[in-house]
Amino acid sequence: MRIIDFYESGRQAHWLEKIHASDWDAAQLLYDLLKTGRFRTWAGASSTVLLLTDGDELAAFCTYAEQDDIQPAPYAPWIGFVYTAPAFRGRRLAGRLIRCAENRALWDGYTSTHISTGHDGLYEKYGYRLRECLPTLTGEPARVYEKRLLNGPESRAQLSVFHVDSGRRYFSSDDLRDMIDALSENGLDALELTVGNGGWRFLLEDMVVDTGAERYSGEAVAAAIRAGNRAYHDCGVNELTEGEMADLMACAAAKNIRVVPLLNSPGHMQAVVTAMRELGIEGASYCGSGSAVDLENPAALRFVTALVRKYAAWFVDHGTQAVNLGGDEYANDLDAEQPGFSRLLAEGRDGYPRFVRYINSQADFVKRLGAVPLLFNDGMYYAGSETGGDIDRRAVSAYWCPGWAGYDLASAAHIAQKGHAVLNTNWAWYYVLGRSGTGADAPDFTYEKALDGIARVPGTEVAGSPDVKPVGRMLCLWCDEPGAPYGAKERGRVHTLLRRFAETE
Repeated sequence: MRIIDFYESGRQAHWLEKIHASDWDAAQLLYDLLKTGRFRTWAGASSTVLLLTDGDELAAFCTYAEQDDIQPAPYAPWIGFVYTAPAFRGRRLAGRLIRCAENRALWDGYTSTHISTGHDGLYEKYGYRLRECLPTLTGEPARVYEKRLLNGPESRAQLSVFHVDSGRRYFSSDDLRDMIDALSENGLDALELTVGNGGWRFLLEDMVVDTGAERYSGEAVAAAIRAGNRAYHDCGVNELTEGEMADLMACAAAKNIRVVPLLNSPGHMQAVVTAMRELGIEGASYCGSGSAVDLENPAALRFVTALVRKYAAWFVDHGTQAVNLGGDEYANDLDAEQPGFSRLLAEGRDGYPRFVRYINSQADFVKRLGAVPLLFNDGMYYAGSETGGDIDRRAVSAYWCPGWAGYDLASAAHIAQKGHAVLNTNWAWYYVLGRSGTGADAPDFTYEKALDGIARVPGTEVAGSPDVKPVGRMLCLWCDEPGAPYGAKERGRVHTLLRRFAETE
């Protein structure tokens, strides 16, 4: 099954007839609004219909709208026309659609979602609470339900995320539980958990990778990734098990903490590049890069595409609402004077477009799962280039920096103008594990500099584009030196950073 947007489906006439065939009076109203082109006049210009499809069959649908049957609407957005076809009932499909609509609302910058209904006791199971009763357009009384999407105080209108680089180095499940507890205690909202970034530190029980052209056995893939992790940086214990990750997801959910996996590709894939070589995929890396996948190599492209999708689907099945696909610093290990994106642009007609096609295909897959795709800003319109066409507009830009000499990143303003929401990932808040100092000779991204950045740079100030309004902010713990220890001292530093981050806006 997949979730699609009615207006982006390319088969509006087909799905319109499926809605018309529904055994529900309200579905006929929706059909009429769509058929006559009045839906967005009635519900708002950015409103849409989410369809849960099973092949050519329509299993369920709902609307995600600026307003519903209470107009003028005192709140926004609204989830309405929630319907499941009789043959598909009893499978919790309505909850899946509602969750998808809530994801959109969250990344569109809303703090809550609303449902207007005459039912009592129906939407409470999805986390909704009765707010008040209001008259509909027909004068009938309606119960207005609301669900808060953020953990913080009512006054805070930003999603607050903590990123931990558990790809470069292994963090134990106890370490990560401690971070989840700290997020909950400080009223923060989400943990971005790096699965793939340098290393690939989480193994599924079923590691079979089927690319359509090749099928790699689970035992071979697991062994190859283990070898890749050891070659990148051997932490002794190198991977979380599926049971450990499932427990972490459940622990986070119990505390209303969202988990966002980072599955970084096609760069920052050192362990996976090694794994592909172990599996017999020759020439998998771009121009000999140790970290970047050659997107012109069909076998490598198919393997990485399938691997990322396998993990994205697992996380969505376990409650994830957004997936960070990375897309940053492609092949920057080759030459500091000519980063990978510059190389792709220099290749001409099909260099950079290959990257855009890959990123868009992965973003589309994540959307079809009903989740929100994220990307770091590096590859989004690099050097202002649109030679590859538009990046999928539903992809949220985790904007961390505007670039530096020789690394010509598009501004956050440019990316926002292209229709992307922006998650403020300001590098002023970066802490690289183990780094310390404040003086001129101190390295970048020390603990002290991160504390200063949190105090100095507000959560609404995006690097290089102060006029861009972000949907949220993300504090990052990176592990550029994977051997840096994580003991009581560093754990205390992380707790302090989270507390200070929570205290600022």
